[in-house]
Amino acid sequence: MFSKKIPAALILCLVLLLATDAVVRRHIYGLMSISYGILHYKDNIVKTENLDRFNGIFMGDSRILGLHAKEISDIVFMETGKRYEFFNYSFPQSGVQSYYLLLKKYLKYQKAPEVIVFMSSPIALTGEWNFNKVEKPFSVAFYCFAFLYSLRDTLMSLPLETALAVAQLKLENAFALIAYRAEIKKFLQDPSTYEDRREWLKRSMAVSNWGALMTRNVPPTVSEIKGSTFFTTEFKINADSVSWYKKFFALALEHNIQVIIANAPLIDLVYAQREATGANVRYSREIMKFKTEFPHIHIIDPLVEPYGMEYFGDVHHLNREGFKKFTGSVGKRIAALIGTVSSL
Repeated sequence: MFSKKIPAALILCLVLLLATDAVVRRHIYGLMSISYGILHYKDNIVKTENLDRFNGIFMGDSRILGLHAKEISDIVFMETGKRYEFFNYSFPQSGVQSYYLLLKKYLKYQKAPEVIVFMSSPIALTGEWNFNKVEKPFSVAFYCFAFLYSLRDTLMSLPLETALAVAQLKLENAFALIAYRAEIKKFLQDPSTYEDRREWLKRSMAVSNWGALMTRNVPPTVSEIKGSTFFTTEFKINADSVSWYKKFFALALEHNIQVIIANAPLIDLVYAQREATGANVRYSREIMKFKTEFPHIHIIDPLVEPYGMEYFGDVHHLNREGFKKFTGSVGKRIAALIGTVSSL
């Protein structure tokens, strides 16, 4: 008798977990920080709004979150006469698996874009951002990852250990709902706070086609730079990371989407360290392998370039002036590529 009850109990737990996941997604938004609110809002836009006007999207991590996609659209039009309207579909770092899963989600709700400009940090190829083996305590990146995807997404695409860790975080969200039940009750009775935040996000992000500057304007110190994983991580290619990149590129090819690979600048001290260790060369060679295997991939040179410390708000995110400089620079290079490649 006891053994027969176990499957039923497991099924009940799964149903309750899925229901909790749905409730959390619906109501926790108003209690989030601004950065998590942006993550949720961009995800919600893709699932609920018609984005047919965008025939190009930017994909990458938080290093391009502040990229002004509207300005780049205008630069490409002025330089080439071709109308590419770009949508900034980048998210805070949430695992190398996210690129494939995010594109899969986009294609589920929206028509396929003609081109993806893909900018992922070189460190992603080292396995530093992989979630196949989830370590505890969970990182902020893994919280972002768990929030972005449903249990169904993760159970169907990821190893069991990762999917179970996602389930654990969703249970933690359920407990958070219980802990904040008084605040949630007030929020549900008067949703104006939620509406105000949503309208502010919509107005501010729509200006740049959903770019969002989320960094300070104070340059990092030398000790902060040298103590960061961007400076210290040895650049060794991780086979699992490569396989997820290939899944992403193959999915784009399946939908006839051209992929332009570019990269956000590195802070000059990090760039110099990687030059000295040969990491920049190894990264460029690995990207060239992708181009050889996938005919729809195009590369914007230089794949890695240094910017001075004054253009950064922390060890790897550009500040406002940095994004202003990079937007103009990469916009012109994208335009030059589009103007010379017949498939674009």
